[in-house]
Amino acid sequence: MCIRDRMYVIPMDSTPRGLKKYIVVGSCCETGDIMTPAPQDPENVATRLLTEAKVGDLFVIGGSGAYCSSMSPSNYNSHLKPAEFLIRTNGEIQMIKKRQELEDLWKSEMDLKQHHLIQFCLLYTSPSPRALSTTRMPSSA
Repeated sequence: MCIRDRMYVIPMDSTPRGLKKYIVVGSCCETGDIMTPAPQDPENVATRLLTEAKVGDLFVIGGSGAYCSSMSPSNYNSHLKPAEFLIRTNGEIQMIKKRQELEDLWKSEMDLKQHHLIQFCLLYTSPSPRALSTTRMPSSA
């Protein structure tokens, strides 16, 4: 069984639910964000039969790999960190980390209005730091 086959909808109300076919993908829009790949064909998607989901329900992916908090890059593409839950052997669900709020993401940001001498902000993502000696910077830098 593929680790991504362990998916569950946990209803947050007591209304009867049927089963429904879903395609599950990640939120970062990366190549590996397909959580329901077709059997023997990981480049294509396939549906999974899950409990019908409603807004407010919990969705669990057991063994989520890089989607778990210890493996994922912090706030990649400004995505907020989700809440984390522990499912005990007796079935009890306990929240162990709260969902990150947008204000938490902004806490480390600087208020640039105070820095009136800044002409521009440059974030280097490429080339690598080893190549900086050959990179031309703007003359006003």
